[in-house]
Amino acid sequence: MSARRYLAAFGLAGLGKGLLLPVLSLLLLSRGLDAGTLALATGAFALTVVLLELPSGMASDRWGRRRVYLVAHTIGAAGDLVLAFTGQAFGGMMLLGAATAFESGSLSSLFFQRWIDARGKETLPRAASWMNLLETGGLAVGALAGGAVGAAAPAFLLPYAPLLLARFVLRLGALAAAAGIPADPPHPHAARRRPDGWRRMASNRPLILLLAGGVVLGAALGNLETYWQPHLEQLAGGYTPLLGVMSCISMFGAAAGMAVIGRFAARLRLERVYAVSYLAVAGWLAALGHMTALWGYVGGFGALYLCMGGGDLARTSMLQAAIPPAQRATVMSVDSLLCRLGALLGSGVAAVALRHVGVPALWTGLGLMLAAGIGVQLLCGVTRTAGLSVKK
Repeated sequence: MSARRYLAAFGLAGLGKGLLLPVLSLLLLSRGLDAGTLALATGAFALTVVLLELPSGMASDRWGRRRVYLVAHTIGAAGDLVLAFTGQAFGGMMLLGAATAFESGSLSSLFFQRWIDARGKETLPRAASWMNLLETGGLAVGALAGGAVGAAAPAFLLPYAPLLLARFVLRLGALAAAAGIPADPPHPHAARRRPDGWRRMASNRPLILLLAGGVVLGAALGNLETYWQPHLEQLAGGYTPLLGVMSCISMFGAAAGMAVIGRFAARLRLERVYAVSYLAVAGWLAALGHMTALWGYVGGFGALYLCMGGGDLARTSMLQAAIPPAQRATVMSVDSLLCRLGALLGSGVAAVALRHVGVPALWTGLGLMLAAGIGVQLLCGVTRTAGLSVKK
């Protein structure tokens, strides 16, 4: 198996996503939205993803994972063009939400399945490391480019249109890379032929624990990106160029954590890496809001993402080793859906809690919740039950 086309598609897609990360809210405001309708537009994106996440995963398993990935980027390209040339912000965001849902768990599940078939489960950390590094590195480079270009555009184009057109071209590149990958055969009756696969999955305690843990991870960490920026400005006494630096620190920190764990995965038990990494994340999250020194806060933020990258690599490898092949894309979509639902739950909790306490207390509470969730997983046997470690 050659991984080059897969990794090229992951990297180009990540680069395209990164282009809009620093400016998406500003782009939508430039299309005629205000503060209230901006929240509705982003909510329309999130709702579309949630509604289509599971059906898209099932479609990948039944009708072909590469085919669904190509559909995803075709829909996404249409969304880019709608936002680039029209004022239809809601329609564009819903198309992008549909593309995100169909992309989730499609090509990545095919990549992991073929990697396992060719190289065995014991090398899964290397596969996860390469995929995550290309996606995260693309996000980081794209975010830097998107922040530098910003709203600049010729007079005959709408603001931010060049960024959207650049992402359109990157999507075409990802489509071309994926089109050169051998197609996986569709299995329209896979679910009916293999009910035992679902029963085995439901009885796999570590897999169920990891999927349930996704809700806790989403709830605890989903709001970190929302509140670190105003907290940084508070410490800096106003706007600071460190805002852009911190975005890069988060991405490169996570990539570095993945690279380190991927490099030494053959000597480590991934279950322990998962538990220790996320307990460290919980500790940094609980302490981060109470750091009053600006550079201490920046360093703690980087350390948190470094640990998160290592934990994410271990968790991804453990999940891929445990998922039944016939349901791989579906289970990956379930995992993504549970993480998103956890983030929505965390947003609701944060909205209520911040009426009574500040961000430091909120982060402390979420850190303690994450530590408790990892503790419950340990007590229930996520590190004791065989089948998830890829170490031989």
